[in-house]
Amino acid sequence: MKCKVFVLIAASLFAVNALIAQDYSNLDGIVLKEKADYFRNEDMVLECSDYLLNSAVEKVSNDLNHLKTLQFIMR
Repeated sequence: MKCKVFVLIAASLFAVNALIAQDYSNLDGIVLKEKADYFRNEDMVLECSDYLLNSAVEKVSNDLNHLKTLQFIMR
């Protein structure tokens, strides 16, 4: 019984984590001037590229997150 409850709670936590929408509106505020800035934000660039590569084609044309992530990678 305890095992079933644990599995149910773990599955619920994973589902909630997957349902949280990604918000990339704060990418404009990231300053990239020095070499250290680029190294510090390398993980964010990887996250943005994963988002772009995994987003559906139908969703891309009207998606502000797509535009923001693409602009950030280009900077």
